[in-house]
This record gives sequence, C-alpha cells and structure tokens, in this order.
Amino acid sequence: MIEFEMDKLRKVGIDSGKLREYQVLCLPENLESAGTGDELFDASSTATLSKRLKSAGLKCANSFDLGIEAGVIERQAADLWLGLVWILDKFAIPVVVGVISALLTSMIQRKSKSTPSCTHRPEPKVHLTLHFLRGEDLTTVKYDGDPETLNQLLSGLRPDIEYEEGQT
Repeated sequence: MIEFEMDKLRKVGIDSGKLREYQVLCLPENLESAGTGDELFDASSTATLSKRLKSAGLKCANSFDLGIEAGVIERQAADLWLGLVWILDKFAIPVVVGVISALLTSMIQRKSKSTPSCTHRPEPKVHLTLHFLRGEDLTTVKYDGDPETLNQLLSGLRPDIEYEEGQT
C-alpha cells in the first residue's frame, strides 16, 4: 500500500527521498487524481494549515517546499478544504490535531455568530484526507462533513496507539 502511494508522489514530481526531512506534508487535494504535476492545485486553506503547523514547531512541507508548482484555488464558500495531509511522524499527531482543532473551533464560532441570511444555506463542511504512516503501513481517513464531528474524531487520535491499516 505504501509503495503505491509513494508512486503517486513520484508521478507528480515529488522526490520521495526528500520526504525524510519532514514530519508532516500538506499536499494538494487532487494529488491522487492528477496525472501530472501540472494538474495539481492547493486550496488556500491548505497553505494556511501548513503555515500554522510550521509555526507550531513541526517540520512541515507544502507543495512549494517539495518543488512542485501547484496552482492555488480560492473557494468562496464557507467550507474548509484542508487537502491531503500526510503525518509521517507519530509524535506530530498531537500538534496536527491541535492545529486542525483550532481551525475547526474558529469555523464553529463563526458559524454560531453568523446570522443566517437565507434559511436554505447549507451548513459549512470540512474536507480533509489524512494519511498516517506507521512503519510500512498507511492508515487513511477521508472526511467530508461537519466541523463538530471531525473535532470529536480528531480528539480520539493518539500517538501511543498502533492503528491497523484502514482503522482510526
């Protein structure tokens, strides 16, 4: 499984040897479906997440750090698109969870303070794919839903638990 994922990274121009320098990768959300590096795009929220993880002291790489020139997509909707996040070091889990939880809390607070101008406006969602590297195993969590539920799910992630592949 992990070799298949590494092949995807190489296909778009990411040097897998360079990955050893980082604890976390914030990658373009369409990495898994892009045919070449030219087709990649980062959500602006992915760049924000990467900056916050770096500010929190993690060795975090984004597209730019890895030498790929992904375009940036700026969405106008209230949804939060965090892209594809690879956690390569289990000791980074609490920091990643804390930073994402802070973003989600901010999103929840904005939602509760806003006055609905239209009763038919959909609730904002969070879009995130997390990959946890555990030795040679890879666990994937794909989430498209409300921020409250994601916050609860993330609070259950702990670095001292060995997850089985496909389990969170």
